[in-house]
Amino acid sequence: MENSISPPRILQPGSKAWKRRDLKRRLKKYWGLYVIFLPIAASFIIFSYVPMNGIIMSFQHYTPARGITGSEFVGLKNFKDFVTSFFFGRVVRNTFILNLYGNISSFLAPLILALLLNEVRGRVYKRTVQTVSYIPYFVSVVVVAGIVMILVRPNGVINQIAGLFGAKGTINFLTDPKYWRSILIITGIWTATGYQSIVYLATISTMGTEMYEAAMIDEASRWKQCLRLTLPGLYHVMTIFLIFNISGLLNSGLGMNLLLYNPANYETSDVIATYMYRVGLLGKNWSLGSAVNLMNSAVSMILLAGANAVAKRVGEYSLW
Repeated sequence: MENSISPPRILQPGSKAWKRRDLKRRLKKYWGLYVIFLPIAASFIIFSYVPMNGIIMSFQHYTPARGITGSEFVGLKNFKDFVTSFFFGRVVRNTFILNLYGNISSFLAPLILALLLNEVRGRVYKRTVQTVSYIPYFVSVVVVAGIVMILVRPNGVINQIAGLFGAKGTINFLTDPKYWRSILIITGIWTATGYQSIVYLATISTMGTEMYEAAMIDEASRWKQCLRLTLPGLYHVMTIFLIFNISGLLNSGLGMNLLLYNPANYETSDVIATYMYRVGLLGKNWSLGSAVNLMNSAVSMILLAGANAVAKRVGEYSLW
């Protein structure tokens, strides 16, 4: 009887066996990268996913003595209390306006800086400008807030400069609500523009020089090269940034707001994050604070999914 040799098994792409073999191959080939990624994954699990068990507090009248398992279940009461509260309209309006202005500036300022730096030919000058623009991002938010206070106080630098140009009297910028948004947005531009421009500059550096050389042969000006070559090459990066900016329209940060705001400027400075801090931590109403945070996160997810869907339909780039 002749021994028959069975033909090798051919795996169909997309099948479970094919995916398992592909996973094993990737793990074996890129094991070093996965080892480096393990601490990042662990930090996400510990600090982002494990605390999600506390979401149940949003639907309870939470008391530390009874804990999460023993606190009274109240359903949607905390959400109704926030929506019907006196501060709901103010904090939502302030959060939306601050983030809208801030997102527009944070989207345009890094792009403009990157385009300008790309046109600089002097390497020493270019690196100096890059370094100076990056430094504020690495300064502690507490230090930045202290610098802002020194600049805008009644006897600060800004009032002194205004006095040199004939301005009468002094302005306490931090107690006047109409100046709050300008202070916060300008501070955000100063601290984040240089760092965010790194992504644009890195993308520009990957663009080939052949198209620019061809454009120069056709006597295209630097302005036309920027409009026709550089900006289209940054389209995918700009789309990703725009999606993230839209998803964060109701997700303002706590740090700078908390350090600079005060009851005198609550009219324009009180946002959802500071409201959660006052109600949830200072007021010890943990359930209401958790409900506000959950509602804010849900709206941010809806905005993220909507912006991604629009970007996918309009253009060819999206997050997923």
